[in-house]
Amino acid sequence: MLTDRSGLPRRKRLLRVILDTKLRLPAKSRIVQTADDDVLVFTAAPLDSLKGRKLQKAGVELLRVRANRSRIDLKSVLSELGKRNILSVLLESGHR
Repeated sequence: MLTDRSGLPRRKRLLRVILDTKLRLPAKSRIVQTADDDVLVFTAAPLDSLKGRKLQKAGVELLRVRANRSRIDLKSVLSELGKRNILSVLLESGHR
């Protein structure tokens, strides 16, 4: 669920970020079900698809970025996170 389990107080609310090239994130997944405007998904897929609209309605922010050889362009991701003043990232990889 990409949540903080430390129990420590935070100065800023954490942002859960997912890189999902083809927007495969299930709308019924726990991370979507618990989204409270704290989930950002970077994708190369069209945002106006039925799936995209469902995720947005559930409180997930979608941002379309370029993809190189079917992979999200990391420079675009880091640039956007920098614009949001996010200076540190904890990485958790998926099944691939």
